[in-house]
Amino acid sequence: MNEQQYTRSSDRILNEHMVSEENRLTRIENRLENLEEDLKKLTTSVEDLVAAWKTAGHIVSFVKWLASGLVALTALILAFKTGLFK
Repeated sequence: MNEQQYTRSSDRILNEHMVSEENRLTRIENRLENLEEDLKKLTTSVEDLVAAWKTAGHIVSFVKWLASGLVALTALILAFKTGLFK
């Protein structure tokens, strides 16, 4: 009889442990799904950020080009006004 009680008790403990582990795995799966969704959102955000960064780089390049063109134009105007090309 003691052996049966021990078996029933160990079965109960084992069953409780299995239920506990099932619950833990379910929580882990849910957290993993949430992380995957967050990662997808983050990937989209990073792609947008990279596009903005590239656009800013192009704008800076254009401004540099425009500035050097204006400096050259100013130098030519100054050269004509001072009579350098007479």
